[in-house]
Amino acid sequence: MSKILISYRREDSAHVTGRIYDRLTQQFGRTAVFKDVDSIPLGIDFRTYLDQQVAKCDVFLAVIGRHWMKPQGQKGRSRLADPADFVRLEIEAALKRQIPVIPVLVEGASIPSVDRLPTSLQGLSYRNGIVVRPDPDFHRDMDRLIEHLREQIERGQENLPPLEVPHRASDVSSTTKVTSSKTKPPEQESVEAARQSPAVESQPVDTPPQEEAPVAF
Repeated sequence: MSKILISYRREDSAHVTGRIYDRLTQQFGRTAVFKDVDSIPLGIDFRTYLDQQVAKCDVFLAVIGRHWMKPQGQKGRSRLADPADFVRLEIEAALKRQIPVIPVLVEGASIPSVDRLPTSLQGLSYRNGIVVRPDPDFHRDMDRLIEHLREQIERGQENLPPLEVPHRASDVSSTTKVTSSKTKPPEQESVEAARQSPAVESQPVDTPPQEEAPVAF
């Protein structure tokens, strides 16, 4: 099944991402939508797990709010500057695999310029995004996004190669048995034909009476 992955930061856009997630699951089902932070099992290396989930998805949504690149720590560096940042890891994996990445801009945010992004993420600046505004425009914007996702998923399914159904050993053996039962050697066919042909009833033969030879006295 096609999979939609939503990447976001809790402190940046948790509320609106929850609403986006609800609309997408209503349309495509819960098994088709992956919201990273809420789906990572406990005790699992999140780097490996996120990479695996990105590899499975057909469309990647990067929810970007006004604080998506907010500096942190005493040095005031963006979290994206950290190679272990999970948002960075997700987007890097999607761009590397050439998965469609859609920036979803919320709360008045805009797509970061190239010079503000690490080299591995600069492709994000050239991805066409969509603005999802708050009410009363939220559902109208989500309808546009859902329509685009539906077209994207359908297009991806059309490009899939046809499935090849492997032949099971039982199928091959059964086919062989049927073929062998239908093909018989000529000798066997002639014998069976002779057995199946109706028996010819023996007709009595009229034998003319023989004249008795004269007896000589």
